[in-house]
Amino acid sequence: MSHSFKSKMLYKFERFLAKGGSSMFKILLVAFVVCFGIISGLRGLILFWIGPVEDYNTVTSFWDHAWYVFLQMTDPGNMYQDSFTSGWIRITTVISGFVGVVIFSALIAFITNALDKTLYEFRKGRGVIIEENYTLILGWNDRVVDILRELILANESESYASVVILSNEDKEDMDDFIEKRIPDSLTTKIITSNGKSSNLNELNRVGAKKAKSVIVLANCSDNASYETKLLSDTHAIKSVMAMIACQGGENEIPIISEIFTSEKREIINFFDDENIIAIDSWDIMGKLLVQTSLTSGLEIVYMRYCLLI
Repeated sequence: MSHSFKSKMLYKFERFLAKGGSSMFKILLVAFVVCFGIISGLRGLILFWIGPVEDYNTVTSFWDHAWYVFLQMTDPGNMYQDSFTSGWIRITTVISGFVGVVIFSALIAFITNALDKTLYEFRKGRGVIIEENYTLILGWNDRVVDILRELILANESESYASVVILSNEDKEDMDDFIEKRIPDSLTTKIITSNGKSSNLNELNRVGAKKAKSVIVLANCSDNASYETKLLSDTHAIKSVMAMIACQGGENEIPIISEIFTSEKREIINFFDDENIIAIDSWDIMGKLLVQTSLTSGLEIVYMRYCLLI
């Protein structure tokens, strides 16, 4: 099926606009230059037809009139300069002012839209994160606040520490959730970012190679269905593999991954890496609760151990 010339040109124009904001700026720039050339040429033809204009204070050339066109297109207030000239000249003046208003209005709208898009990207948390020797948390669940509290206490002796959270959750929602529950993070700076934790590009964006430790959280709770847990475990394994690939295939960063099923934890053991640990936090918590209830005074040992660390 052959397409018409008009369809092909519209397709190329759409593809050009799809390149981003720079394409729109180029279009407006070309439109301004083309309109400036046409109006200046029309004004020159009128001057050639009617002869020299006696209403100007000085004898003007074509380039002087082209300069007037430029001033009128950039600022319609300069149209007053042609108030006492020939009617034909005033026609070009009106065209210059009208075209200038349209083009610069479109330029202002483009700049405003570009700024809104940039601010939206900042709010969304899609910027590059430049941190070193920090703790990276991949994923999001209800226990993230408890983890952050422990990290804040552990970093209390340091003058500056940082924790980066990479999750599919909206950045504003994560920030509000953390701020309501942890109003004071002491010396620890908490940075949230929106992105897929198993994506290699996203890990490079947050500088995962410079992290001192990584915590991979499950995407669901222990009350979720078995199928949901399997999906969560699969995503956790993908995140671990992406972290290894991010480091060039050799892992040197301690990675703790939260995995529910024993089958998926065995997959982690295939990596044969002491820095990668797969745990079932709910299973560990249940064993601690059972042992505490069976052994008198064991909770005192836990409390003293927590105070020591």
